Amino acid sequence: MSARALRNRRPRRFGPRLALLCALVFVAPTAIYAVTGNLASMAAASVSSGAPAAAAAVTWAEIRVTDGDTFRVRDERIRIANIDTPEMPGRARCDSEARLALEAKARLGELLSDGEVRLARQGLDRYGRTLATVRAGGVDVGEQLIRDRLAQRWMGRRASWC
Repeated sequence: MSARALRNRRPRRFGPRLALLCALVFVAPTAIYAVTGNLASMAAASVSSGAPAAAAAVTWAEIRVTDGDTFRVRDERIRIANIDTPEMPGRARCDSEARLALEAKARLGELLSDGEVRLARQGLDRYGRTLATVRAGGVDVGEQLIRDRLAQRWMGRRASWC
C-alpha cells in the first residue's frame, strides 16, 4: 500500500464487541461489588460451585444473631423471609415491643443452635440483606417463631407490637 493510501485510510471505530468486553471487564465487577460488598468471595463461590446451591448448610460457629429475624453468617446478613419480629430497644415503639424483641432474639439463637442450619436464599431485601427461608434441626425457624408468638407473618409493612 502506498504512503498516500495509508494517509487517506479512515481510522477504525471501536465496535460493539469492544464495548461489550469493556462492560464485562470493568462494569460488571463494579456492579457486583456494589450489590454484595464482597467481590472476592462472590467470584470464589461462583468458580468453586458453578451454580448457587438451593439450600446451603451453615454451622452454628459461623452465626451471629442480630435480632429476632436477622442474623449474620460470616459477612452475609440474612433476613428470615415472610416474618416480622418486634424492633429491638432503641427502635421499639413501646417497652413491651422491646421486651418481646429481646425474647425473639434469644429464641432465634436457641433455634439456630438446634442442629444443622439450612438456608434457601430468595434474593435481597431493600437493605441489601439476603432473604432466606431458614431451617434448623429440620424445623422452619420462621414458622416456629410465629408459633411461639414472637413473630408475625410479613404483610408488606411493619406490624404493631404495642
